[in-house]
Amino acid sequence: MIGAVVIDVDDTLCLTEAAYHEGNTRFMKPDPRAFDELLAAAGLRPDECVYVGDSPGDAQAANGAGLRFIACLQSGIRKRQDFAAHRVDAFIDAFPDVVEAVASLDGARS
Repeated sequence: MIGAVVIDVDDTLCLTEAAYHEGNTRFMKPDPRAFDELLAAAGLRPDECVYVGDSPGDAQAANGAGLRFIACLQSGIRKRQDFAAHRVDAFIDAFPDVVEAVASLDGARS
């Protein structure tokens, strides 16, 4: 499943606007086209988005779609080296760290 979450880092606002899953989308991860409908519905470009995932397949999909990618290691199943074949913009140890990680990505782009 791909969830569309809006995070306004300045105000730490998190709103789930939609959920995309095999029942309502034509493509599934790791096919990067899985993000096409979500981006079109939100009116966003890939370079304006960050995908947070916990598997190399998530990284593959995000990379292929031109999204920045944050790898979440919270489950303990994956290690940093599991993502070596993919571009990872940041690693987080727990999902609550995502707001800070996104803020650091935005700072790096300025």
